[in-house]
Amino acid sequence: MSQLLRVLQAAERIDAQTSQSFKQRLVVFSLVSHFLFLLHLFLLSADIYLLASKLLKIMEEKQSNLCVSADVTNSEELLQLAESLGPKICMLKTHADILEDYTSAFIQNMQALAEKHNFLIFEDHKFADIGNTVKRQYDGGLYQISSWSHIVNAHAVPGVVKGLSAVGKPLGRGCLLIAQMSCQGTLAAGEYTKAAVQMAEEHSDSVMGFICGSKLTERPEFIHMTPGVQMQAGGKSDCTHGYTVHAFSGTSFVVVTRGAPSSTDCTPEGEACTVSDQEIQRFV
Repeated sequence: MSQLLRVLQAAERIDAQTSQSFKQRLVVFSLVSHFLFLLHLFLLSADIYLLASKLLKIMEEKQSNLCVSADVTNSEELLQLAESLGPKICMLKTHADILEDYTSAFIQNMQALAEKHNFLIFEDHKFADIGNTVKRQYDGGLYQISSWSHIVNAHAVPGVVKGLSAVGKPLGRGCLLIAQMSCQGTLAAGEYTKAAVQMAEEHSDSVMGFICGSKLTERPEFIHMTPGVQMQAGGKSDCTHGYTVHAFSGTSFVVVTRGAPSSTDCTPEGEACTVSDQEIQRFV
């Protein structure tokens, strides 16, 4: 448009004053249009962006991008992990449905620890059903996950995001789509991964990012979280190709496996501290 104004002025179709006046109006129009677009995005997706912003703020304050996978079956052990690791992590990944003594009192204690140590709770439920069923799984049942878990994950199947969004969006919850998995023989690769990215882009008001092993998109609103990270290769008998701390790049957060509860050569505290101290500058 500026070029057109210069051509018109050179051809003496308009004078300098008219050209300058029109330029000023264009600037104002551009600013107003940009503001309205940003306001629309904010009103549409404020809650999900606030959650992502909170997560990144925790990461900055703690100088850590660690999420510890607490795959234990006893609620007291899980609370002890949250107490000891809470100051060092951004998120604690839970499996409520494997706890043998799950109670509402346990959830209240977990929420209190999350508030005390400033970390988010990530329930690794891997939703994968039609929308109406997912809504009931998320909001109701024994676990009532939406009432306490800041983040959940889901497989990229039709209807799942819509179901989660219906419950989680009013509560300011977030969803991570499982776009890649490290297990040998996984189907979460290739065209499936591309479809997961497309699904996230179409539901960016509810999906905050991906479970993946590499960066999948340049869009800044999405976070990338790499699961199954271990200090050494091996470890998970059912997922023999888990990532080591040097085996991936471009992701935002790493999920460090706690290891078998019976392990005698690696405590949860030791593993988390080692990753944080030696690797944090590579990840952030």
